[in-house]
Amino acid sequence: MQSLLTYLGTIILYILACVLFYFLRTMRVPSRGGWIYRDDDPRMYWALVSLFCVQIGVLVFGLILYNWAKLKMASSVWPSTAVERDIAAALRIFLPFVGAFLASRLIYGWISKTGRQSADFSPTVASVLTTPLLAFAYLTGAMRVFVAGDMRDLFIMIGKDLVLFGPVFLVLTPLLVIYLRGGFRERRISGIVLCAAAVGCVILEFVGLYLIFGHTS
Repeated sequence: MQSLLTYLGTIILYILACVLFYFLRTMRVPSRGGWIYRDDDPRMYWALVSLFCVQIGVLVFGLILYNWAKLKMASSVWPSTAVERDIAAALRIFLPFVGAFLASRLIYGWISKTGRQSADFSPTVASVLTTPLLAFAYLTGAMRVFVAGDMRDLFIMIGKDLVLFGPVFLVLTPLLVIYLRGGFRERRISGIVLCAAAVGCVILEFVGLYLIFGHTS
């Protein structure tokens, strides 16, 4: 059974491919200042299209790495060494963060271009705050669906994970809501502080998990 992340990644990849075809077919790409047409500004047009292609390439590479890691973790399917299994386990934890950042950055970038947020809104800051929430939500729920025996076991496992990852949700969720509603935008340093807070929460979370489970494994 393929994982939910693979299904979601494939769907997103298909949507991005359709959007890329639309950009090439209509010879225009959206920007903060409006549409950019290939005939009017070919250098900027191809720069934005190239950036979009890079995002698609990163997603494809991430899906390949993730499925490679999944095969390496299943030693009965693909025998591997202990080092390879450790690398595969690390990739299965790390890649959801990459996918969450790319997806949220793309969404917030579109929101910013539509003008629904003020000019001082930073899609990157919002993406950094959102990435841990999406990644830990995936690690909490989606991965458990494929290992739980029944619904009761599933809810028990998700409840335990929510307790473990609770500090990240409790800290970053209100910060993200406040930022999306216009807070923390008075100074540029505020965005840097928010990004540092998000990264710090993730690091402290993994350090705490290591201290709890590292010596018992």
